[in-house]
Amino acid sequence: PPVCNADGTTKEAGSATVLLNNVLVQDYALIRPKNKCDDSPGPLRFQDHYHPDVVTTPLKLRNVWLRKL
Repeated sequence: PPVCNADGTTKEAGSATVLLNNVLVQDYALIRPKNKCDDSPGPLRFQDHYHPDVVTTPLKLRNVWLRKL
């Protein structure tokens, strides 16, 4: 998570390293809060991609791990 000042501004951005099928896809990607800085851990969200020619675009994930480094 990011490091926040007492007034709610961001002191230091958070970061994430992402592996997909044991392949590094993001290395130390910075995560900056959009609104007021909050250093509590939040939800992990995944984005599905919409395509107009496909009626449903199901996003299926298995064996997702989140660990603090």
